[in-house]
This record gives sequence, C-alpha cells and structure tokens, in this order.
Amino acid sequence: MAARSMPVGTALAGLAAAGLIALAAPPAGAMEVGLYGGMTIANLGGDADEFRLALQNQFESEIGGTWDSERESHLGPAIGGFVAFPFHRDLLFQPEVHYVSRGSEFNWTGVVSGFGILGVEGLIEATYLEFPLTVRWTPTAAARGAVQPLVLFGPSVGVNLDGAFEVLVGGSEVSEDLPMKGMSFGVVMGGGVEVELNSAASLLVEGRYTLGLTSLTDDAEFSLPGREVAVLAGLSFHIPRRPAPAPAGEGAAAPPDEGTVTPPVEGTAAPTEGTAAPPAEGTVEPPK
Repeated sequence: MAARSMPVGTALAGLAAAGLIALAAPPAGAMEVGLYGGMTIANLGGDADEFRLALQNQFESEIGGTWDSERESHLGPAIGGFVAFPFHRDLLFQPEVHYVSRGSEFNWTGVVSGFGILGVEGLIEATYLEFPLTVRWTPTAAARGAVQPLVLFGPSVGVNLDGAFEVLVGGSEVSEDLPMKGMSFGVVMGGGVEVELNSAASLLVEGRYTLGLTSLTDDAEFSLPGREVAVLAGLSFHIPRRPAPAPAGEGAAAPPDEGTVTPPVEGTAAPTEGTAAPPAEGTVEPPK
C-alpha cells in the first residue's frame, strides 16, 4: 500500500504546537545586540552553466573560432547586525539584517583565425539587504565555559538593491543592467563559536551557507539562484550583563580554620574538663 503524505495543514498545525510548547518554557540568559562583518564567497546555481554555454555558442557563431569557458566564485563584503531574544533554555530567536553581494565570474577564451587568442571576462553581480530569521542553539552542556559552540538555522528574505552584467574585452568594460527580481528567498545554516570576553560582551566567529531558493534575475530563460558561503566575525553585547560564573566548588563545606574548635555533634555529651575518660572496653581498672 502506498504511503499517504501528511496534509500541509496538519504539518503546519504540528509546527505551531511545537512552537507554543517551546515558548511556554521559561527563557534563560540575556538579550543580545551585535554587529557582524566579513566576506562572502558567492556563486550562482540553477542555469548558470547553461547561461555560460549560451554565450560561448554566441561567440562562436558571431566571431568564429573555437571557444572555451569556465565559471568562478565571486568575493564580496558582508556587514550587518542582529538582535537575539532567548525564548527556550539554550535557544535564541535571532533576526538579522546584512548587506551582501552575490553573483558569479565567467571567463570565455577563444582561438580565432586572424586574431589569435581572445579573452572575454564577465561578472554577474547583485547587491542585497538580507534579512535572515535564524534560531541560534548553544548546547546547554557546553554553555558553562568561556568558549561555547553554536549552531544556527532559518529562512532568509533578500531585497534587491542593484544588479548588473559587466563584460571586459581587451581593456574595455561594458556594463548592462540586469532585470532583477525585487525579492529573493533562501535558507541559512551555519555554526561557529562564541567566546565570552566579559559579562557584557562576547566575540562571535561563524561560518554560514545560504541556499537561494529563487532566481536573482527576471529572465524567463535562465534561473540563477544565489549560493553563498560567508565567513563572519562580530561582537555581541548582553543586555543585561550575564551573571558572573560561580567559583569552583561553591556549596561544598569549607574546612575549619586552624585553631578553631569543631562543635560536638548534636546528641553527644562533650567531656567535662578535668574528668577522667572512661576506660576502654576490655581493660581492667587497677584497685585504688
């Protein structure tokens, strides 16, 4: 018998119930406000190679000769900030805003009779205000030291700011505006470490991967979703300050100071000064 799939409504109801159960637990820790900075190693997925080969075929038909091509990653900046709200034990809801650059670099090389070797460099670049809505998890068992591992995951919404296709041929650069979609959607996942500097601030070092789910361009022929690996470092400020860690061994009985007398255990009689101690069991007391 074929397995029956769960209706979408049932799945959403289950997720909502899980969220309410999580929110019912008392929050732990302080709210955090922070800043990020770093770089992205961006590339395009989907029909990016079909786009590259389409232009390669166009060069061969219009210029002639034999052409080859390759696609490479594009390096860009990533800066932004976040606010994190604790909502369940070791979980924080962390909405963010980032400025990021996406795209790919292309190289076309042709051997053309009468011209020799020709090279064409291309770059598809688009800039976005990105709004990741992540949940950050720090394992409770590891959250006792100054260095804590962290994992984050969540959806992301991007608002396009600009986009262009730049071509460099023989020292001459030509830029053409691309029909960009106003918004993009993706999924963010990553991990890193949080290093507590003091009760008021921590250092964050993270690596992330963003999987684009929608095309950056409005071209009906080619779908070009973004793919980015980001390396980020930042500062997180705790509001209010985190409590100072308890000293090691707190709660254990301290040994008595030298020279102090330990009081007798309740229910036992302390010997009076000057009285003789009773003889040990099995010994004969000599006659007086």
